[in-house]
Amino acid sequence: MKRLRMILMLALTGAVVGGHAQSILWLDLSGDWRISTDDRPEYARPDFDDSGWATVQLPSGKPRAQGPNRPVRWIRRSVELPWQAQRQTVALTIGIPNDIYELYVNGRQLPTIGALDRLENARIARPRTYDLPPDLAASGKLVIALRTRQLRQTVLWLLPDIGPYAITTSAQAPRNEGQRQLLVRFRAYAPYIVFGGAFAAIGGLCILLWLGYRQRTELLWFAFFLIVTGGDQAWQVFALVSDFKQWTHAGEPSLMFTFLTLSFPLRSCFVLAAIRVRSPWFYAVFWALWFLLAAGYWGWIPSFNIEQMSAFFGFLTSIILGSYWAHLPRTRSLLQDHLFFAVLSLPQLFYLENGVAQYLTGKPARNLVIGGYLIPYRLVVLLPLLAVIFLLLIRRIAADRREQQRLAGELEAARTVQRLLLSGSVEGVEAVYRPAHEVGGDFYQVLPLDGGAMLVAVGDVSGKGLKAAMVVSMVVGILRLHRDLTPGALLAQIDRAVAGSLDGGFVTCVIVRIAPDGSAVVANAGHPMPYGDGQELAIDGGLPLGIVADATWPELRIAARHLTLLSDGVVEAANARGELFGFDRTREISMKPAAAIAEAAQTWGQTDDITVVTVRRNG
Repeated sequence: MKRLRMILMLALTGAVVGGHAQSILWLDLSGDWRISTDDRPEYARPDFDDSGWATVQLPSGKPRAQGPNRPVRWIRRSVELPWQAQRQTVALTIGIPNDIYELYVNGRQLPTIGALDRLENARIARPRTYDLPPDLAASGKLVIALRTRQLRQTVLWLLPDIGPYAITTSAQAPRNEGQRQLLVRFRAYAPYIVFGGAFAAIGGLCILLWLGYRQRTELLWFAFFLIVTGGDQAWQVFALVSDFKQWTHAGEPSLMFTFLTLSFPLRSCFVLAAIRVRSPWFYAVFWALWFLLAAGYWGWIPSFNIEQMSAFFGFLTSIILGSYWAHLPRTRSLLQDHLFFAVLSLPQLFYLENGVAQYLTGKPARNLVIGGYLIPYRLVVLLPLLAVIFLLLIRRIAADRREQQRLAGELEAARTVQRLLLSGSVEGVEAVYRPAHEVGGDFYQVLPLDGGAMLVAVGDVSGKGLKAAMVVSMVVGILRLHRDLTPGALLAQIDRAVAGSLDGGFVTCVIVRIAPDGSAVVANAGHPMPYGDGQELAIDGGLPLGIVADATWPELRIAARHLTLLSDGVVEAANARGELFGFDRTREISMKPAAAIAEAAQTWGQTDDITVVTVRRNG
């Protein structure tokens, strides 16, 4: 009886051990595989003789080379299954033989992620596990054929092929190995997200600055460049842990590459705006180049290497930058401008060096490895440079603001002086002056004379701003000093004073000397004709002042109870449709008070200084 119990226990133990042995299976497929660069359908057949093919080691232990789409490659391996595998549900795990592949086992195609004729379904390559149909495992021999192809992509997505390549039971299969490798990759490249956030943060600050200084378009270009660059870095890393479709039917990650290359014209346009290049043709050239670059990634034309195109953009920008830099005056006051040009050139030279180095070596961008993290060398160099550029932009804005405040002070002083110069009040005379800018070029004077007579003058100096205000002050001084002269003689006096000092400009002026009995003498130097009793006076007008030396201006004696003198800002007022106020409308309202005439022209659409002087005489 004891012997029987012992025999039963030994049998039970053998059954348990045998059953456990049957449940454990790990058939390592790493080692030599056969490879061919031809593409023939018969390569999938199990009876095809591949003994003449070259061999390749899988897993390779390194990432695939970055580059354009390459031809199809076939990889094959035959394997004998142990007897226990023929009675179980087995799974095949494939590492990363290439970016996309079709899987054939004993000539039968198994479902995979993506296919060589549906490249838009591709995902970032990673190890994957496939359950084998029971009849394939029962055959005892498997011929595994992989029809593979390389896709264009960023280096961040090129995981090293570290396997595994194995046949296991379905329960033992390392199904999460691909996700694990992607997470390891994501962690290693996490600094890219940090740098991308820093770029985007500086870009956000630039937008805030631009909202306060909208004339500084370089801030907006710089902001877009930084945000796009930062967003691209984050996109590439987050794609590792997302299932977003990155490729088109042509095998190009078109959307990502289009977004990535968008930074090329943005950085060039920033440099153009920063050095005050106004010609739209320069900007158009860079955007045309980018369009060609993007068209290549969408399959419309042959595509280009990204790093080399980045270098080309940097090269063109450096040429323009150097040309403008060479024409900067070498003065101490422009030392900051030279420093700014020098700092602007450094990123362009870096892009140029990076592209040339990759072209010569064929190696991808370099990274610094610190504590298992990959820190991009180019971003380590660029971030401090771009931060310095940002600080220099702030400094330039602050300097411009100080200059604007100084000019505003000067304009306010000039406006105050001009207001004092244009003062003058006599009974029966109404004068209105409405400048189009802070300091205008119009002027008027109403000066009392001995015996109850008076002198009225209205004029316009070509140009605006401080220079015109200085000329106005000189003309007003002459009018006041020589008020006793006749109108024609007074115009000649002004002409001699301003001759040769207007740099191609001129002065128009009409002068009326009104006697106590109401009669008047008028002389006109290129100014709009005055109106008498609602009609335009027929005066033989002469040339404007400051054009011809020793010119003379004829005088006309008139008798009118109501005189209206005005500047061209009234007749040249234009509405939204571009229609001028004109001489007819001016004549129709010439009998109205000066304020009403000025208001009518301003309401119509002021485009220039408006000056109106009306004189009413009872004599």
